[in-house]
Amino acid sequence: MTDNGRDEDVAVVVAHREESDVIEDFIDEHGIDKLPEFVDHAHYHAEGTTTIRIIADQLNLSHREAYHMLAEVQDILGIKPDPESSSGR
Repeated sequence: MTDNGRDEDVAVVVAHREESDVIEDFIDEHGIDKLPEFVDHAHYHAEGTTTIRIIADQLNLSHREAYHMLAEVQDILGIKPDPESSSGR
């Protein structure tokens, strides 16, 4: 993903902050600086190249928080898992 694409995705997620307790809580707890990396992981998860457990461990999140944030970010950005991948992990 290009930096411009990631920046646009991050801006879209931040724009939903007021509408989403999940996004609001994530930013309040971890700051906006962690969001670009999480957005990258949301794309990687859809591609099947990472798991929720890995996302949680790499970003120092609980597995529950990573799961809910992943669902929210992918929904907001319209990221759909690649049917060829095994990203249902």
